[in-house]
Amino acid sequence: MIKIRLWYVTTAVHLWRFYFRFQNADVNNLTESSRLNWEACDRSVKKFAKTEIDLLKQYYVTGYGKYEDMQAVEEFSKQNGIKQSEAWETIKRANYEVIVERGLMDRKEEDANGNPEHSYVQKERADQTVL
Repeated sequence: MIKIRLWYVTTAVHLWRFYFRFQNADVNNLTESSRLNWEACDRSVKKFAKTEIDLLKQYYVTGYGKYEDMQAVEEFSKQNGIKQSEAWETIKRANYEVIVERGLMDRKEEDANGNPEHSYVQKERADQTVL
């Protein structure tokens, strides 16, 4: 089970919503920070299956943090024959992956159960600006 702090989740949601709204963006016309954010999402999304990407699109475009999110996940789960718990794990994994790809969190080696161990130490870097 992936656990990350609220700041990381909020940042990840911001990154994913931007990415899915401007999925075909010309990265050359973005600000440096937006380009780095978009590229982190683009690298992360390649780690997911098509149905998982469809779930992420549906979830992040509906408006994160609202009751509709739960309904969207429930509806998607029923339509695609997956458990809701699996859908939520996909969303958590997406948040983790984009934060790691953006360089805001170190990826640690997996524990004995195959779960990634996390470092919550924020990296001090010049390209830290995210939002």
